[in-house]
Amino acid sequence: MQVEYLGDKKPVNSMHPLVSVVVTTYQHKEFIRQCIDAILMQDVNFDYEIVIGDDGSTDGTAEICKEYAFAHQDKIRLYVRDRNVSHIIIDGKDTRYNGIWNRMSARGKYIALCEGDDYWTDPLKLQKQVDVLEGNPEIAMCVTNACQLSENGLCDEQGRYSESGIASTEDVMRIGGGFARTATFMFRKSLIDNYPECCLTCHVGDFPLQTFALINGGIYYLIDRTAVYRYFTTGNSWTARVKRASVENLMKGWRSEFDMLSGLDEYSGGKYHELFAWRAARLLYENMSRHRNKRKMIIDNFEDVYACFDFKMKLKERYHYLLYRIRNVCHFGR
Repeated sequence: MQVEYLGDKKPVNSMHPLVSVVVTTYQHKEFIRQCIDAILMQDVNFDYEIVIGDDGSTDGTAEICKEYAFAHQDKIRLYVRDRNVSHIIIDGKDTRYNGIWNRMSARGKYIALCEGDDYWTDPLKLQKQVDVLEGNPEIAMCVTNACQLSENGLCDEQGRYSESGIASTEDVMRIGGGFARTATFMFRKSLIDNYPECCLTCHVGDFPLQTFALINGGIYYLIDRTAVYRYFTTGNSWTARVKRASVENLMKGWRSEFDMLSGLDEYSGGKYHELFAWRAARLLYENMSRHRNKRKMIIDNFEDVYACFDFKMKLKERYHYLLYRIRNVCHFGR
């Protein structure tokens, strides 16, 4: 579904952008205007394009995107996709191509991401990140501090460091995909020219991209707060979809993360083997903690990862499971 809305003869199509801002959106009617407006307000000394991919929204999001694309033909390239085509399920894995196709369409030297329900707050965001990457050609990605906005309106700052600089591999792997919010990502387009299949088929996008950047030059962290990430437990947010899913379906996604880590371990020649094995074990531990009533089924399906638990992790998991069983017995015994 690579048919560009309004064709490919618009002013933006003759531009040679340094940065492509990629916006993936679906059912974001209440948020998409704020997202696009914040991108359009960027104050930069270079050309940039906005590549929007609507994944078959039925709530009016696509119509809003068309409105903006028509009004800003010097800046916006829009793709309105058929969700039946952009989603493919193979062996239980749901691969979503909207974001992949968006990134493939990007023409800039650098790609910045902002999903349709997030937004930027700093008009110099793009300029700051370009300055970092232009000045540090060995760095693969630049991320920034962000604010996490909950449904009750509270904004929790997501700062990782007190000073800007190179992020440590240990910190990124310890925290996982949440180390930096997707809305703060800027990376070299060349980073994904040979993006491994294990990353493309992973059920999440932020964690593989950050991990791949780590082993291909590293990540620079800017302490400037430049974006807001919405953390909602209802609607079409990632958090809401996870809460609605069955453990059986969730396990397919977990397996794709473990396969991603295994694939990148092989890709990097085992350089980060211990870190990758620890991260896989930690992911399983966290998921088991959320679904203690399915403990046996989870262990049976992930014996290879469970074997990576160190003594402390295994002891802690068994202790909390024992407490869970005791609470259940006390509850039903009342």
